[in-house]
Formats: sequence, C-alpha cells, structure tokens
Amino acid sequence: MSKFLYILAFLFIFSASVFAAEPQTCEQIPDMPENPLSEKILIKKYDYTNTTKIPIYLHIENRYKTNGDTKAGDELTFVVSRDVYHNGQLLVKRGEKTTVKLTHYIRRGMNGIPSILILEGFNFENIDSRKLDARFIKRGFDNTLFVLPLKWALTFLYPLGSFANFVIGCEARISPKDEIIIYYYPDWVIE
Repeated sequence: MSKFLYILAFLFIFSASVFAAEPQTCEQIPDMPENPLSEKILIKKYDYTNTTKIPIYLHIENRYKTNGDTKAGDELTFVVSRDVYHNGQLLVKRGEKTTVKLTHYIRRGMNGIPSILILEGFNFENIDSRKLDARFIKRGFDNTLFVLPLKWALTFLYPLGSFANFVIGCEARISPKDEIIIYYYPDWVIE
C-alpha cells in the first residue's frame, strides 16, 4: 500500500509541475486572425532606448461578469481614476469616461478552463489613441492547476479520473474595485 501512495504522490507532484506553465496570451498565438476593430500602427523613428510611458489608471463604472449573453462587441464604460499629466500639461482629467469594446470573448470550459475577456478601443480626448498600448485582458480563476494534477493522479482508480473533466472553469469578472492600467507612449511617431 505504501508503494501505491508513493507513486500517487510522485504523479501528483510531477503533473502539477508540468501544468504550472504560463498560459499563452493572444499575442503569442501566431495564427490569430486580425481584429477588424484594431487599427494598424506603423511606428517610425522610435528610439527604443527611450521607454517613456505614462500610466493611465482606470476602473469600470459598473460591475461586469461574463454570462450566457456575453458576446464580442459588448460595450463597457471605464472611468479614469487619477489625473494624467505629461510635461506639466493635463492630458486626461480624473472622472473622464471612455467606452471600450469587448473584442474577444472566450467561454469557460471543462477541466477548469476559465473564461477570458479582451477589451480594446480606449479613447481619450487629448490623447492620440494610436499611441496607447491599450489592450486589457481579464481571465477568470484558472482551475486547471488543481484539476489536471488531480485528474492524472486519479486515473489509476477507474473511473474517478474522468470525473475531473466535468469541473467547469470560472467566469471572468471586472469589479469597480479593480484598478487597471493602460499606457500612453508620447514619443511614438505615427504615420
């Protein structure tokens, strides 16, 4: 019996380390179709040693949670949390609102895979939107780090390992308490 427990513990630890890798983001997926809502940015004469970036702090106006009605194209309203200055000039005033589109929505799935929201299209009156690195990605809680090691550890006890397939991932939520940050790059030269 102790051999069985050692093997079970080894498999649990081994499988936990295998599945603990950083998940891919949309930027790392090579065959991702282009988003028609995003503008293409051509950057010229940018000094890459100059990393001047100005943070813009935002929070959502109303609580948002993914559900059965969630779809790409939904509009969410964000409010600026702090004044934004550049060279002593006020660029964005605290309390200014911006409407953002939900460009991609990935539903939650079996084996603990969470839902994912990708928001783009932050616009401000005194800032060129092409100089914003303005993509916000929100994931639900990822249960795969618990489910997959458990699934493989229970595979030897047929059919208990298969029951882990039915664990559903968590929904993505954005709360007004969550402060998000997007960045403005004033030195980008856009053509």
